[in-house]
Amino acid sequence: MTAAAYMSLREQPQVAAHAQLLLATPVFAHQMNVDNQPGYFSDIIIHSDKKAHNVNTLLDLRGCTFAYSDEDSLSGSKILLKTLKGKGENASFFGSLLRSGSHLASAQMVLTKQADWAAVDSTTLLYSKKYMHDGGKDITTLETLGRLPPYPIVVNSQLPDEIKNAITEALIKLPLIAPWKAKFAKFGVIKFASNSDGAYDGPAAQVRAIPGDKLNVRYY
Repeated sequence: MTAAAYMSLREQPQVAAHAQLLLATPVFAHQMNVDNQPGYFSDIIIHSDKKAHNVNTLLDLRGCTFAYSDEDSLSGSKILLKTLKGKGENASFFGSLLRSGSHLASAQMVLTKQADWAAVDSTTLLYSKKYMHDGGKDITTLETLGRLPPYPIVVNSQLPDEIKNAITEALIKLPLIAPWKAKFAKFGVIKFASNSDGAYDGPAAQVRAIPGDKLNVRYY
């Protein structure tokens, strides 16, 4: 599940009592992940044509049409709002707002020029570009925000410990086997690494706490 969904789950005692974080998480390829650590990023994307209009940084996008997946998304909304606030900006920064419903839809809106820019989950962008027109070559990543907390893998807490441990061990070891390494690579997964509940506290909780209603949504 997403990090935001897991953080929300932890706040619901009746649900959280039946869910347990597995102590393994995928590590994804990304140009910013040079140390191959868990977590993912928010890619700020534009159509390549925008470069011809002197769009070179995030702040150059003031007043442009923005597409995002939903208000609760860490990569599609929250980290962007936190970054803009740190630069002294507020909701007036945005032009028109398009709530796309998914990161893939946001990327497609940029590709087809329905939106000028979007903030999308870096793992979604990495995997989905191959299925876009011309391999998504007209999408340019302007900036990258994050690192955001790892993708949590959650299991039923009532599973026997030996099964939970076996699943964790299998995930850690499988990418070391050539055929499985190739299978995982198709999805941008380099390996699996250790995870813990602490990854969703502190800075991660601060990002999630950013009010999503700052976007003043206009539904698409």
